[in-house]
Amino acid sequence: MEISWEEITNRAIEFIYNWQNADSERSEAQTFWNEFFNVFGIIRRSVATFEEQVKTLKENNQTSFKYVDLFWPGKLLVEHKSLGKDLNKAEKQALNYCKLILEEFPQEDLPLYIIISDFQRFRVIDLEEEDKDQRVKEFNIQDLAENLDVFDFIRKGIIRKSFSNIDPVSIKASELMANLYEELENTKYNEKDRQILLARLMFCFFADDTNIWEKYLFQKFLEKTTEDGSDTGLYLSQLFDLLNTKERQTNLDIDLKKFPYVNGDLFKEHIQIPVFNRSMREKLILCSKFDWISVSPVIFGSLFQAVLDRETRRDWGMFYTSENNVRKVINPLFLDEIQADYKKNMTDEQKLNNLLSKIRTMKILDPACGSGNFLIISYRELRKIELSIMIQIDRLRGKRQKRLDISELPILNVDSMYGIEINEFPTRIAQVSLWIVDHQMNLELQKAYGQYYKRIPLETHPNIICANALRTDWSKLVSNKVITYILGNPPFAGKSLQTKEQKIDLEIACGKIPNFKSFDYVSGWYIKCVKFIKDTFIKTGFVSTNSITQGEQAYFLWKYLLDENVSIHFAHRSFRWSSSLKKKAIVTVVIIGFATFPTKALKRLFEYLTPFSLPIENKVSNISPYLIDSPNILIKGRKKPLNLVNPMFFGSKPVDGGNYLFTEEEKEKFIKDEPESEYLFRKFIGAQELLNNKNKWCLWLKDIDPNSLINLKEVMKRVAKVKEFRKLSKKKSTKELSNVPFLFAEIRNPDANYIVIPLHTSEKRTYIPMDMRFSPKDIIGNTCCFIPNTDYYEFGVLQSKMHMVWIKTISGRIKEDPRYSNTLVYNTYPWPDSPSIKNKRVVKECAMDILNIRKKYKNSTLKDLYNPLVMPKNLYNKHKQLDKAVDRCYRAQKFTSDSNRLEYLFKLYERYSITDNE
Repeated sequence: MEISWEEITNRAIEFIYNWQNADSERSEAQTFWNEFFNVFGIIRRSVATFEEQVKTLKENNQTSFKYVDLFWPGKLLVEHKSLGKDLNKAEKQALNYCKLILEEFPQEDLPLYIIISDFQRFRVIDLEEEDKDQRVKEFNIQDLAENLDVFDFIRKGIIRKSFSNIDPVSIKASELMANLYEELENTKYNEKDRQILLARLMFCFFADDTNIWEKYLFQKFLEKTTEDGSDTGLYLSQLFDLLNTKERQTNLDIDLKKFPYVNGDLFKEHIQIPVFNRSMREKLILCSKFDWISVSPVIFGSLFQAVLDRETRRDWGMFYTSENNVRKVINPLFLDEIQADYKKNMTDEQKLNNLLSKIRTMKILDPACGSGNFLIISYRELRKIELSIMIQIDRLRGKRQKRLDISELPILNVDSMYGIEINEFPTRIAQVSLWIVDHQMNLELQKAYGQYYKRIPLETHPNIICANALRTDWSKLVSNKVITYILGNPPFAGKSLQTKEQKIDLEIACGKIPNFKSFDYVSGWYIKCVKFIKDTFIKTGFVSTNSITQGEQAYFLWKYLLDENVSIHFAHRSFRWSSSLKKKAIVTVVIIGFATFPTKALKRLFEYLTPFSLPIENKVSNISPYLIDSPNILIKGRKKPLNLVNPMFFGSKPVDGGNYLFTEEEKEKFIKDEPESEYLFRKFIGAQELLNNKNKWCLWLKDIDPNSLINLKEVMKRVAKVKEFRKLSKKKSTKELSNVPFLFAEIRNPDANYIVIPLHTSEKRTYIPMDMRFSPKDIIGNTCCFIPNTDYYEFGVLQSKMHMVWIKTISGRIKEDPRYSNTLVYNTYPWPDSPSIKNKRVVKECAMDILNIRKKYKNSTLKDLYNPLVMPKNLYNKHKQLDKAVDRCYRAQKFTSDSNRLEYLFKLYERYSITDNE
């Protein structure tokens, strides 16, 4: 029973009183945590254990054990230290335990939170919070009562609460703009003019609250219009003309004179101003009264884009790339290096001046910039560092020097930012957003130096053009001798999702690259970029769908890129990229930082324990196209297996319009109508039937005597329907099959015992549920593949973790789910090289045990048994034994991680390939 918040608070106060003077005796730690859980009305032993054992590996490859102080599977890991011990060291230890847990336990047991404590201090870490500033909360025991909300994940069981909060100010701003947009839209006001008007209004709203001009000047101006809105359009038209006029009439209204000349092309283009009514005017004034100073320019463009579409304007988060995710690109691309140089040379004025010069000459291009998130954050962070360096230089000179005129300094400006965007409206918004953030940073400069500093009128502007990046010569926007960095989040679209125009874009970008039609749309940006940066020192960082590092396209795309001397300098392996706020658009992505020159420094490879967890950085010697620490080995599909193992085949394909396939009930009815047909029915095993233990049947007419077939009237009706179905097909090959309508279109079936594998499986499964069958009379469908004449050893290897890491790295994907194939996965898989008889026997025994354990759960399907949330413990443990047995077939030394397994497999693949003649 859940206790009240008041009771929890009272218990917390009592806990504080009892423990606030605790000494360093670790022997009291378990009592401490029992009483801590009691604060929330939870009996600790009902959810968590003390001293949970996890295995680790010493340098001599001997197994040893570590003990987790407290472990709540899937929820919490506690590392408790004696009073005064280093919590940072304890945190690293706890994170290492998480890695070990992932090796020994199901993925679902990986904790979501870590608590570090030494009796007097609590450090709570949310492992799934992306924002570094938000994921850790630390406080003293005396402050526990004020921080109880941090432990909501304990009190509410499975309900987790992030430490970060969605920005309510920005949500409110988006709602106000949506209301105004709808009013304008309802009057049939021209769409292009509507977009330009909104961009101008947003600039004015910000200007009113950020001292670009006199505070609330625009709001007061609007309030002077008549209440029925009849003259509001005229007022706005006059103001916009004025903001673009340098030489003004001397007899202007006194309030209009207060508006400065803005320039910057924002108010240059002539547009038709709408006729306002009372409701429109009220919504406009309501927007002007909002405190826009609290709205970040980082989400400025996203807010605008949200109001463009009826379906998305209320859920504008789908357009917004969170700052945390942007930083995953820009930090390793350039910010970390600049920050490191600054910290390293804080006492060297000359080197700091050199760093200032470097920052001020940087030019950044986003060739798919949207509303400018990447450029805005990059510009803001560079301005922050620039100001910090200026202040530090003054400190080195002995005092804060009052500059004669800071406006004369070569401060970084928005014209250092370049972008290409296919839609006109985001192009305008990106420019306005950069002007706004520039003004905000100028205010920071004012504070630091006590001088008035504004860049009004706008004499420079961001270099952002509206164009199709894949059809545009980037050098016409900016020379590759000028650009320092390229970054962004180009659009993704798999082959089947590309529009006709996108397919043409890709063809223009890719030229004669083999197999480019199978590429994801984002590949076009890689190819255009590599052509642009060739023979330069430009560094690039792109967010991309993870499909460009998987499947058949990975070979052809990366062969071209490697031939063009592309070197990956940093990368984030697959993780879930979620846009912020209301409706989160979640996709699985990678981040790849590359250049066309090598780096002597170690590469930075970021891995994720789960797709939603925080990145763990590793320094590696090389990052391959599959984003692992290995040489640049590319895997190309093969017609036959790499090793001497039995071949794999796809199942039989009906192409029958559903006429030869039957449920159990449909089959019984058919046989009742035509009893003589019963012997023609065979069990049909597709992926759904295999996984869900469903019975499906097919009419199998192969080798039937024509005379016998003719006498089966109901069967002949089905044959006639199949013939008609195939004749109507647009495919020539299918039309030809109408000449043999009684046969399946493709016939491949085992004639002995076999392993059957579903082609598609959920990404959530730890293992693909395969099966070993002994009935060659069954017909395997084309949603499965099979290996005939096989044995338990082969089954064991294919069901192992070793094979799974190969599948998840090499295979193509349907959405996020791996797609098994013979050519790309099975035929390329490097099998163990001459394993001992003993090791093979252990694999066979484990494989047989797995099949026997499955039989014990008669009411459970393979889908049930391999659901990671309910997988039986004995089945899971046996799979773990099998994993170790298969590992030993490869080598005696233990594999420390999945990455370690992949490194080994790639090296083995390379060795086998040298002697292979395919």
